Amino acid sequence: MKIIVGVETHKASHTIMVLNSSGEELDQFTIPATVQGFQNALERVEQLAGEAYWGIEGAHTYEPLTYGS
Repeated sequence: MKIIVGVETHKASHTIMVLNSSGEELDQFTIPATVQGFQNALERVEQLAGEAYWGIEGAHTYEPLTYGS
């Protein structure tokens, strides 16, 4: 199943909404704006679907983060 993940960014926290391809809400949650918060969000979204498309509000204002090894 393909899903769409929208992220509303703020300095201290980010709110995440997950929709299926029909636009139905699957999940909504808030994470702290930390590396661990992002990791938790990735893990939570991965449990919902194998393929996710992310849209991150204001992404150009943040430095890139690297996940994994």
